[in-house]
Amino acid sequence: MHGRAPELAVLFDALAAAQAGGTGIVMVEADSGLGKSRLLTERCQRAAASGCLVLAGQADPIERRVPLQAWRGVMAKLLGLDGPSTRDVPSSPPALPSLGPDLDIHASLLNAVLPLDLPDSPQTR
Repeated sequence: MHGRAPELAVLFDALAAAQAGGTGIVMVEADSGLGKSRLLTERCQRAAASGCLVLAGQADPIERRVPLQAWRGVMAKLLGLDGPSTRDVPSSPPALPSLGPDLDIHASLLNAVLPLDLPDSPQTR
């Protein structure tokens, strides 16, 4: 990517820190049409090629009033679903057990993000 070396370096450093066990967040913001999507696509492709799990959310101005809509793609991928608008979603997504028993009791909270029908637990009623 021509002219994006500093931005790619920031993203590369963040990825290297995550691969070393660190945590963090990188916010990419700019006016429309300045190459944010291209920059992130490039970085995500490189990360996936190096064996990293890449999760991405996407905001949609049409659905801006839908709670947590930008997280649909992330949650769908984590749960092993085809996508955020899956119509034939299993009653218990395949990856749900792998989230662990502590998160199991809160699983019904995913109903607000994905088209799921998980039962409430005493903790989520």
